[in-house]
Amino acid sequence: MPVKFETFEVNGNHLAVTRCGSGGVLIVPVHGWTCRRSHWAAQLALLAEFGEVLAVDLPGHGDSAASPPDTPTVTGLASTLADLARQQADAVVFEWPVIRCGTQRKFHSRWSG
Repeated sequence: MPVKFETFEVNGNHLAVTRCGSGGVLIVPVHGWTCRRSHWAAQLALLAEFGEVLAVDLPGHGDSAASPPDTPTVTGLASTLADLARQQADAVVFEWPVIRCGTQRKFHSRWSG
């Protein structure tokens, strides 16, 4: 499975991203507070069977730059992830919804477009 390590700029945030897979569904695994995208390494191959995966270090976590003052809130982080998903959906044709999965029960959900 080819894996790319990239950096995206979203809302003034420089986000470190691991990209793998391809296909009509965008999957964004979200790590927990004070964690990083590498926590998803063991699941990337499985997730990539279902679509394109963007495992991202949230602002101020892992290899991503520190957050601008307005994004370190949960709402700001969620907005940044939603904008990343929209940005990538505009760049490549994806079928909505984007699937977001997380390491905490409250994050298991789906975004609709």
